[in-house]
Amino acid sequence: ILTVFIALIAGWPSPLAALQILWLNLITDVFPALALALEPSAPGMMKHPPRDAHESLLTPRFLGLIAWQGALLSAAALTVFYLGRRWYGADGDGAQHATTLSFMTLALGQVFHAFNARSQRRSAFHRMFTNPWLWAAVVCCVALQLCAIYVPFLRTVLKTTPMNVADWALVAAAALGPIAIVEVVKFVQRKSSTN
Repeated sequence: ILTVFIALIAGWPSPLAALQILWLNLITDVFPALALALEPSAPGMMKHPPRDAHESLLTPRFLGLIAWQGALLSAAALTVFYLGRRWYGADGDGAQHATTLSFMTLALGQVFHAFNARSQRRSAFHRMFTNPWLWAAVVCCVALQLCAIYVPFLRTVLKTTPMNVADWALVAAAALGPIAIVEVVKFVQRKSSTN
């Protein structure tokens, strides 16, 4: 929502086609979310005091976390869309190519962000292999994203184009960038809480 909203406010066309938005909601949101529901409890979880029964599940702090990390993913997709329009043009095939880049960035960014979502404080790399369901979801989502741009039928339906090596480098950097930023923030929070 934020990606499309900001693009429209900036006077750009939508960085995502309608069916791409539906695809993102069905594929890259559902599988990682289901896998995260099967995430093992953190070590020492039973040593923590219980949560206040009257406290909302969506606390202001948690809503703030969702907002800034969502904005981070949106910024990555919009940056790639902007660069795609500069590289390939803003009309016709160029516009479709730019849309493909933002679609792939948002999809892969959300999938990789699932590792950040495992914990609000622990590193995404902490005990990375304790949830095989998450890895299965990631592999499944990446495979489906590849199908979205390389299988002719899906490419036609989703209005995507094949990507070259430079495109993949840009998308990979943009999709992994939010993980790095969230990791730095978590590291700083952990250090400040121990001091």
